[in-house]
Amino acid sequence: MKRIYLLIFCTLVALSSWAQEGLAIKEIFDGKVIRKEQIQETYIKGELLKEYKLNTLRTIKFTASETEREKAEAIFMKDLENNRLTESESCKLEVRNNHLYYAIVQLSDTGKQHRYICFQGKKTGQDYAITLVYIEGMATLTELEHTFKRK
Repeated sequence: MKRIYLLIFCTLVALSSWAQEGLAIKEIFDGKVIRKEQIQETYIKGELLKEYKLNTLRTIKFTASETEREKAEAIFMKDLENNRLTESESCKLEVRNNHLYYAIVQLSDTGKQHRYICFQGKKTGQDYAITLVYIEGMATLTELEHTFKRK
C-alpha cells in the first residue's frame, strides 16, 4: 500500500512540474529561487475545479526578502513578455511603490486550454508575502477575475 501512495505522489510531482514547462517561473515553483522548505504549495487537478472551468491550479506562497522579491518579479515579467497573448486584454497589472503588486496574465494557449499565471506581492514589514499561481482550463480572464476576486 505504501508503494501505491509513493507512486501516486511521484506522479503528481512530475505532473505539477510539467505544467510550467517552457516558463521561466518553473524555477520558482521548483525551489530554485526560494528554498522548497519555505514554500507553501497547493496543487489541485480534476473534478474539484470543474465548476470553475479549470482543470489545473498550482499555487505557491512564500515570504521573500527584497532581493528574492526582485528576482521573483523579474522572472514573472520575463514570462509576461515572452509568453502572453498579444491582445491588450490578456493582462491585468497593478504596480505599487514601483513594485509589481498584482498581475494576472493569459499566456499563449496550448491546444484547447487557456493558460494563466498570476502574481501578488504584498509588503509585510521588511519582507514580502508573495503568491504565484499557474492555471489551466477553459475559463476566460474575465471569469477568473470574478472567481478570484482581488482584495
